[in-house]
Amino acid sequence: MKLYRLIIFSFILAVLPYSLLAVENRGKAVTMEVWNAISERNFVKDFDKKYRKKILDKYLPLAMKCKTDAEIAEVLNKMIAQIGQSHIKVFPPVGFAAMAANKAVLQQMLPPRGTPFVPAGVGVQVCRVEDSIRILYVKPGFPAAMAGIKPGDKIESINGLKIVPEQSSAIPWTLLGERLLWGLPKTKVKLQLSRPGLNGGKERKLSYTLTRKANGGIWFQLGIMPRFASLYESRILPGNIGYIRFTVFTPAMVMFVRNDIMGKLKNVKGIVLDLRNNPGGIIISPQFLAGWLSPKPVYFGQLISDRNKMTFKSYPQSVGFKGKLAILINGGSASAAEVCAAGFQDSDAAEIFGIRSSGECLPSMFIQFPDGFRLQTVSGNLIRANGKTIEHVGVSPDVEVKQTVQGLLKGQDAVLNAAADYVK
Repeated sequence: MKLYRLIIFSFILAVLPYSLLAVENRGKAVTMEVWNAISERNFVKDFDKKYRKKILDKYLPLAMKCKTDAEIAEVLNKMIAQIGQSHIKVFPPVGFAAMAANKAVLQQMLPPRGTPFVPAGVGVQVCRVEDSIRILYVKPGFPAAMAGIKPGDKIESINGLKIVPEQSSAIPWTLLGERLLWGLPKTKVKLQLSRPGLNGGKERKLSYTLTRKANGGIWFQLGIMPRFASLYESRILPGNIGYIRFTVFTPAMVMFVRNDIMGKLKNVKGIVLDLRNNPGGIIISPQFLAGWLSPKPVYFGQLISDRNKMTFKSYPQSVGFKGKLAILINGGSASAAEVCAAGFQDSDAAEIFGIRSSGECLPSMFIQFPDGFRLQTVSGNLIRANGKTIEHVGVSPDVEVKQTVQGLLKGQDAVLNAAADYVK
């Protein structure tokens, strides 16, 4: 009988991670490892002393009551939100997070036999007009253009997911809208749109099922986080104006710019750099980009951590672009995109057009914990060359230009048009 009890006791020890005691211990252990990692790397002096009582002590008991890793991550992200800094987020171990979402994207992650594992889209760029997400640009030869989708169309839903920009979101709705349209070649995406009539005409409801097409994008992975797609495109606008747009700051994007500056955009009168809906990327990329886009040094300010200070500036290339430069930003421009716009603005090296950027601009790093949890946490503060911060403030354009629905319906990108007029 004693041997039997010993076996039962050993079994209980084996499954202890699933007991209430273990759940509490795991919630406490994960919370403390996350808190300590944030505290050790944060630029706020005496971070732990400042926030422990009013934030950590409030959320630690809640985390200890969680029964799953997904619940722990949800509580910790609510805790982090109280700190009031961007670029801090907890991700539960792979396999526990967002099971429904994982199931929904499974088909996209496993392409059909013979399909190249490359990013694909439908060929649109979107923008926000008041409380709606609209089609801004339709790329010729791509599924959206072939289906008859037009600038000014309002996106109601994508694959059944309603687009409701009047509701707050950690990720700007313009960025969400574009990312939801990405996938793998030959996969389907369902779009529900509405098209207002010109001059107050009757609104029409439209439904489309489009097949994604490879668009020249490449995969990019930042640290331990899941990879995502990055798109680069360039063209020559009327009046011999160069246009460059990319969706994330990476070394590959800088190389594409370099090749165009020395190639098809070599003799243009001016260049428009479109950073709208660009969420950032590698924080040092703007200084390398500026070396090809400005004949004089561009100063991007200082990265200040608890250990040191780093100053960022560009080094002009002898064969770089030497003409007028305009940069486009909006509420979806964040992080490295804001650093880029601020640096050019402070150095008087470009004119900035559009609306204020997101104000989410803190350098960060990624940590993988032994228990499987992952953390993106702030590693410093960035002070722009004019001595001001970008976090919570954003970058204000030199020339504010807002889109209108009627303008989009007429095929007019007001921000791009204003920038093109400037560089002419």
